[in-house]
Parts: sequence; C-alpha cells; structure tokens
Amino acid sequence: MLSDPKAALANGKEASITAACIDIGSAIFGAFYFILSARNVKNIPICFLILIMNVHTFMFNSMIAKVQSPDNVEIFSFNVEHGCLGFMNLVDQPIVPILLYAIFASFFGSAGYTLSLLFFSPLVSSSAYLVEPLVA
Repeated sequence: MLSDPKAALANGKEASITAACIDIGSAIFGAFYFILSARNVKNIPICFLILIMNVHTFMFNSMIAKVQSPDNVEIFSFNVEHGCLGFMNLVDQPIVPILLYAIFASFFGSAGYTLSLLFFSPLVSSSAYLVEPLVA
C-alpha cells in the first residue's frame, strides 16, 4: 500500500512511511513481549500475571488515546462516546456482545497466549499470534 501512489487513507490524506515504521517498531516490542512473558510465566503465579498484563495493557492504551486526543478521551469513564470504559456501560446496549467481545475475545484471548507460554516456546506462541487475523 505504501508503494501504491493512488493509495489514500480514509481521511483523504496520502499514505506515508510512518505507518510502516510503527509496524516495525511494534513487531520489535511484540518480540520482547513474548520473550519476557515466557520468563515471567515461570516465575509469577499465572492469575496474577494475567491480571497485571491486562491492567498494564488497558492503562498503556488509555494513556496513548488521552495523549492523542486529550479533549475527547476520558480514561476512567463509562461514557459510551468518550470513555475508555464505555463498553461496560450497559444502558441501551445489549449485554451479549459486551460479554462476547470484552470478556471472551479480549481477556481469554490474551490469557490464552500467556498460558500457551507454559507449554510452547515464545517463537511458537508469537507465530500463532501472527496467524490469528488469517484464522479470524
């Protein structure tokens, strides 16, 4: 997509090399994530490790959202439009999608990759992570 001169983003701007650099940087941090997780899964109780990892991920992503859009993001808010916890607002929202997306897909998905590190190497777990979009 970066080499296609006619490619454009949804907002009408042209694609740049910045996205590819972010992807490469993310891949490097992803490799560190799986290597450190493989070490931690042997030294820290698994339930505590999964809790710490999910809280850390929420806080990290919330802070990035707040920095990118300080006026439109409320970190600990249940506001459906601007709150990072808006998916937990059950008013006017069906409960089944919330349970399916928030609990099964997100929590059990990240817990599954962490638990797989008990039985497989970080290379196998990270390879499974890369195949996930294809399978989904």
